[in-house]
Order: sequence, then C-alpha cells, then structure tokens
Amino acid sequence: MPTLGITGGLATGKTYVTRWLADRGAIVFSADEAARAILGRGGATLQAIVSAFGAAMLTPEGDLDRARLGQRIFADPDARAVLNRI
Repeated sequence: MPTLGITGGLATGKTYVTRWLADRGAIVFSADEAARAILGRGGATLQAIVSAFGAAMLTPEGDLDRARLGQRIFADPDARAVLNRI
C-alpha cells in the first residue's frame, strides 16, 4: 500500500485533499491533530513545556500559547533544542 505525505502552506488545499482521500477509504494520520492531542491541558507534555519555559507559555485559559512559544524557540537555538528534547 502506498504511503503519501500531504504538505503545503496555509490555504493550499491540504485538508480538502486529505478528506477526499479519506472519503475513498484511505487511512489518514494528521501530525497536527496528534500534536494537539499530546499538548492538551493537564497533559505531561504541556507540563514539561511549562516546567522548561514557565507559565508564560500558557494562555489565560491554560492552553499552550503557540505564538509565544514560537517566538521563544525561534529566537533562541538553545530553547529550541530543549523543546525538541521534550
């Protein structure tokens, strides 16, 4: 069975193509959905990020502040290495 990877920038049709394939029987795995699942409130991965980078990485609701974390790790290679280890 062939394995395909669907990649592309914002608004390029990735979701459309993925749904089209799923409607035709393809098994679909979304890395984005998997990442969101492990970063849920109270989860071990989110707690490890907070331990490493502080509570400032959380939104007021307790979710990961992706924008703030992104600013931190893309400005600091050492911070990016820590996140990659997590």
